Amino acid sequence: MPLTKTKLNKRWARKGVSEIISLTLLILIAVTVGTTFYLAAKSAMDAQYRRLSEDLERLNNVAQLQASIVDAYYNSTDATIHIFVYVSNDSAPVVIDTAYINKQLIPKTDLIQGFGTQLPSGVNELVIRYTLASGNTYEVILTGPNEVKLFTYITTT
Repeated sequence: MPLTKTKLNKRWARKGVSEIISLTLLILIAVTVGTTFYLAAKSAMDAQYRRLSEDLERLNNVAQLQASIVDAYYNSTDATIHIFVYVSNDSAPVVIDTAYINKQLIPKTDLIQGFGTQLPSGVNELVIRYTLASGNTYEVILTGPNEVKLFTYITTT
């Protein structure tokens, strides 16, 4: 049976429709895969953001529980280091029991004032007996239980 013009057009029309459907399905599959990857990545990033926010909140709470150094100086006449520590009213109990100068542990006998006892809220003075050479900068680290760790730098003249 010879192909007539209408049968030929129907065959081409069907071929055109199948190409359109296959292209549409291909686009639909690509969009679905892309959307799936996007949602998976967004979900992972949201989880990471949530964990980071929780960590920052925990650090903020710990920072509120801790004390901070507001001033420090060296008195060369009696070879003492005076450190002023501020403890907030809503702070957990703060105890400083160890001091390091340039990463060297200071003996307990040289921790003269404010060490080993709970610091009341407000500004507290801690005193260390230690000779420092003039013209140098020293790192002073104060530590205690409950993850208390404070540090400052003292420059002698």
